[in-house]
Amino acid sequence: MDILADQDVQAILALDRQFQNIMASGDYEGLHAIFAPDAVSMPPS
Repeated sequence: MDILADQDVQAILALDRQFQNIMASGDYEGLHAIFAPDAVSMPPS
């Protein structure tokens, strides 16, 4: 029996792709949107 359901694996892979795209583009606002959607956004530097 698999520990993670296939849909969970797909969700994790989708998040990982988003994360890789953000790291590649330096879009840290996007990072906040994924990991801390309720956090106050950081002021532009």
